[in-house]
Amino acid sequence: KNQIWIWPILAAILLAVTGLLVANAVDQAMSRQRESELNTILNADVEALKIWMSDQQQKVELVARDEKLQELIAELLALNTGGMEGERALIYSKTQSDIRSRLLQKITPLGYIGYFIVAENDVTIACEQDTPIGKSMTAYRKEFLDRVIEKGPSVSKPYRSPLLLKDEAGEYRANVPTMLAAAPLKNQNGTTQAVLALRIRP
Repeated sequence: KNQIWIWPILAAILLAVTGLLVANAVDQAMSRQRESELNTILNADVEALKIWMSDQQQKVELVARDEKLQELIAELLALNTGGMEGERALIYSKTQSDIRSRLLQKITPLGYIGYFIVAENDVTIACEQDTPIGKSMTAYRKEFLDRVIEKGPSVSKPYRSPLLLKDEAGEYRANVPTMLAAAPLKNQNGTTQAVLALRIRP
């Protein structure tokens, strides 16, 4: 009788062990499949991001090549004398108004919502808003624009804007996440005289 009961018990144990091994093998196969699918999605997203960033760099570089814009920038640079007088001169200059009209007509159809033009001394000499004009760039934005002067067109990482910008609901508020596409502004001699940064729509 004992021998009769041993075989079913052994069979049950063997079946349980086999079931565990099969389940483990299935889990591993499914895990490898999920990993492969996620890697495929990740690689596709990375490639798409690279293409998008390259497109942004080409757009801002194209806008920066505007010869008329280069002439207007030279006029503003002459007004960049520092202090409150220099700030007022930049804000109320007719050249400031001419740049706004010219740039906004160009960048709005491209999907950009604003711009900065920053001199090599990190002072903002032109913007679609008056608030930053005549003031120095600081922190990450300064680091990013300095890198553009050194290495050429680039796209910033997302950061929270200190300016009042429209959020998704169309309300103006500070700390709205934003990004910049920037390129050096060169004169006719090929010398960098400032940086053009276009604000990408959130």
